Amino acid sequence: MLFGGNQAVFPLDQDFESLYIIAEYDDYCDQFTYQIEKPKQDASAKKLNTFFPNPATDVLSYHMVSNTVNQLMTIEIIDASGKKAKSLDFLLDTGLNKLSINSSDLSSGIYTLKVINGNCDKIQKVLIQR
Repeated sequence: MLFGGNQAVFPLDQDFESLYIIAEYDDYCDQFTYQIEKPKQDASAKKLNTFFPNPATDVLSYHMVSNTVNQLMTIEIIDASGKKAKSLDFLLDTGLNKLSINSSDLSSGIYTLKVINGNCDKIQKVLIQR
């Protein structure tokens, strides 16, 4: 078992070769999510519920697990002056959702990204570099 923050990775076999479970608990939203995946190069480095890369240039990614089919999620991108630069709606499937956000139209600077998902909001700062 590997731990990182509020995330734990549980191998389903002895040598971590076939499958693993990633379990994550979000204190703020009081939610527990999990996913079953085939192993990657480094399963403990899996990025869930965070925007990456940071800093970014043209594309931001956001991976999350949804327990509900057809769940609506909004991502708002707010510039340093507090102005909403972009608002994007996503319809999530059950399981792992890998979202890509085109950031090529944003100027260089620090942005606040707000994920609005049901009654839970998540906020993260991201640097866009040109």
